[in-house]
Amino acid sequence: MADLVKVLIELGDDTWHEFETESLWAEYMKETTFRIMNSPFFAYGLSVGDEVEVSVDDEVPRFSKVVRRSGHSTFRLLNTASLGTSDFIKNAQGLSALGCSLEHASFGFELISVDVRPALHLSDVKRVLLSDVDKDHWSYEDACIQHSS
Repeated sequence: MADLVKVLIELGDDTWHEFETESLWAEYMKETTFRIMNSPFFAYGLSVGDEVEVSVDDEVPRFSKVVRRSGHSTFRLLNTASLGTSDFIKNAQGLSALGCSLEHASFGFELISVDVRPALHLSDVKRVLLSDVDKDHWSYEDACIQHSS
């Protein structure tokens, strides 16, 4: 397996959270091109497998632009029901059963980042997302939609 490095993403000032940057694991491809290897919790417009160009500042690779889309889509779930961590993750297993990859993290609030592979049907994923919104288990947002429908 190739060595992974962290690529720094600037998030901007108009975020709903307190974070200014996010770092994502990435695999070196060539020169200034890296492949994103994990789902973002805060950055928009990026998904697993996207190839990105970086600039290097103080030996830190910083995201510049996407050079090739992977076809993956990314959703984020926010625990709005004050469920315990295990219940929040358990409720998301319907997405995992569809073939989505899930990453959980706690930042003083709990998020699950959902990676939707290109071969999956987005309508199936949205049906699961909406069923748990209706049960007040979470709210969700589209962070990067690359599926055509």
